[in-house]
Amino acid sequence: MSEGDSVRLPRNRVRPAQEEQLDFSLYLASRAMTTHYREALGDSGLTFPKYLVMKALWEHGSIAVRDLRALLQIDSGSLSPLLKHLEAACLVRRSRDIDDERRVTISITPEGAMLRDPVTAALDRPRISPSVSPDDCLYLAARLDALTSKSTD
Repeated sequence: MSEGDSVRLPRNRVRPAQEEQLDFSLYLASRAMTTHYREALGDSGLTFPKYLVMKALWEHGSIAVRDLRALLQIDSGSLSPLLKHLEAACLVRRSRDIDDERRVTISITPEGAMLRDPVTAALDRPRISPSVSPDDCLYLAARLDALTSKSTD
């Protein structure tokens, strides 16, 4: 097959099962969202997972690591490196509870707080498509929440 050739699918090709169509649609949506966030967050130095941590801190001020894990539905092995990177960038501070050394609290630093306005402004631009209304986004989020809650039960 030469470089300009394309693969021809048979005309009587069976449509994929609904679940496979959903999988592919979710995959494409995930790619689109990843691209959107990569572009919007580019100047801040945040990745999407780091942004989620910062957003939680902008909303809560400080939070125990175990509560942050539960809020973001993320495991320790994924959260710990994020927190180390954010701490190395002076955006967050980790501190141990005086009464219980096992309890670690994450707090936002002044530098981390200063990121809030520019990051929020960058993310206020239309997401994937201007044809997707805020109501559509709420509906899709609710349907995806229902899908993921059933898959984790």
